[in-house]
Amino acid sequence: MAVDPRATDATIAMDSLLHLETMLEQSGFDDGFRDGLELGLSEGRDLGSRIAIKTAREVGFYLGVSRELLNSAAAAAAHDDDNESSVIRSLVHDRAVRVLESVVSLSESFPRTNDHSLDIVPLLEKIRGKFRLATVLLKMPQLKFDLDTNSPVFDISVSMDNESSSASTASKRVDLTF
Repeated sequence: MAVDPRATDATIAMDSLLHLETMLEQSGFDDGFRDGLELGLSEGRDLGSRIAIKTAREVGFYLGVSRELLNSAAAAAAHDDDNESSVIRSLVHDRAVRVLESVVSLSESFPRTNDHSLDIVPLLEKIRGKFRLATVLLKMPQLKFDLDTNSPVFDISVSMDNESSSASTASKRVDLTF
């Protein structure tokens, strides 16, 4: 039985086409995979930078406000004679000072470089909690950092009595964006 040379040529041609198709698919996959890695890396860096800026701004707010409150308390302790100092001393008692010092210490220990071995979320939550405690102790719970807008906010709530002697509350948000 003789083999038809045309059938052999057709089989070889078909095998060559299938091999070419497989090679092109693999080449396209390799190119797409490489481009995807590069794009994902740049998108990841961009997203990481935006999150880092927001986090640094928040920690900087807690650090700056805490330092300023501590400085005001220290200045008030040094000047016993004026009325403003006595008001500050009455607001800033020892426990509030210790909590503010803790906020400063935690904020200063917050990492400034990208260290993959550190979990910064618990540290950030601890700073937030300590700052919240400090503002409550200072009777200033309206002093906040708004995570949605990533900016400091001071909520002024005023209780007003109307004619029927029931209290209504008017609230005003003051944006402290610099």
